[in-house]
Formats: sequence, C-alpha cells, structure tokens
Amino acid sequence: MSGLNTQKKAEKPEKGTGKGRKDDSCGSSEPSLQRHVSNVQDPTKRLTRSSSTLLEHEGISESVRLAIDTFKITVDETLKNFSDCLKQLEKDLGSAVDFQANRIDDLERKFLTLEKSCSENDIGNLQNRLKAQADQINKLERMSRRNNFRLVGCPCEENEKCEDIVQSILTEKFKMTAVHIERAHRDGRGNNGRSPHILVKCLSYKDKMNILRNAD
Repeated sequence: MSGLNTQKKAEKPEKGTGKGRKDDSCGSSEPSLQRHVSNVQDPTKRLTRSSSTLLEHEGISESVRLAIDTFKITVDETLKNFSDCLKQLEKDLGSAVDFQANRIDDLERKFLTLEKSCSENDIGNLQNRLKAQADQINKLERMSRRNNFRLVGCPCEENEKCEDIVQSILTEKFKMTAVHIERAHRDGRGNNGRSPHILVKCLSYKDKMNILRNAD
C-alpha cells in the first residue's frame, strides 16, 4: 500500500508537469495571436486612412469643381452683360448717328433755302440799287446839262478859243456882256462840210435862260 501511494505521489508531479506544459503552450500562443490580430488591424487602419485621404481629396476636388463652375458662371454672366452693353451701345450710337445725319440734312436744307432767299433778296436789292443809281445818274446828267446850250453854224478857226467866240457872239449879237461862261468846246465832228457845234455851259441857269430869251 505504501508502495502504491508512493507511486501515485510520484505520478502527481508528472500530471502537474503536464499541466504546466499546457499552460506554457497557451502562454506562448498569446503573442502570436496578438501579432496576427495586429497584422489584420494594420491593413484596416491603412485602408481607413486611405479612405479618409481619398475622401479628403474628393472633398477638395468637389470644392475645386464647385469653384470652377462658379467662376465659369460668373464669367459667362459677365460676358453676356458685356455683350448686351455692346449691343445697346451700338444701338444708341446708331440712333445718335441717324439723329445727327437728319439734323445735318435739315440744316443743309435750311441753309440752301436761306441762301436762295438771300440770293433773291440780294438780286432784288442790287436791281433796286442799280435802278436808283441809274436814276441818280440821269438826274445828275440832266442837272449837268441844265446850264448848257449849243451854238450852231460858227465856222472853225485856226487856234480858236471857243470861250472867246461865244463871248464875242453874245456881246455883238445879243448885247449881253455880263454872262459867265464856265466852259465851251466843239462837240463832235462836222457833217456835210458844216462846222461842229459849240457846246456852251453857263455858270448859272439864269444866264442860260437870258441867252435863250434874247435868241428868240
């Protein structure tokens, strides 16, 4: 019996030794499992970080795209407004040009009408002035001839002085000695052997009328 107990006692340590090995094997497998879990977690973390980076890039791309779209819309609106302004300016300029052209045509018509009217008035005024001047000349001519008379049939003499001939005739034939002769000269050429007339201008109209009365 004591031998059996001794054997059982001896066997117990072996069981204890086996249990210790089992514990040792479990202890050695825990780091390996942790490494496996760590290896599984690392790609997941990398994938998560990659996804986050991609989402960040996509977010940036979306922001850039929105900014570009907004810029394009702004540029398109600006160009449209600019084009509309150009069209309105062209329309306004066309209207202004047409208005100025119409004004120029109207001014030209008025100028031609005024020029024609002025020409007609000028011609009328010139005609009136010419007529008035002609009348004045005729009047002056009549006035200049008012004191004139002619002596007919006086023969021409060499180196004659017509004033002396007139004074001699007035004194001898008309008994007039107080007549003042302004001038006397032969008028034209004689015809058919006749001597030219002597044109006499008295200093006063009264002397001329006295001579004509005495001649009657």
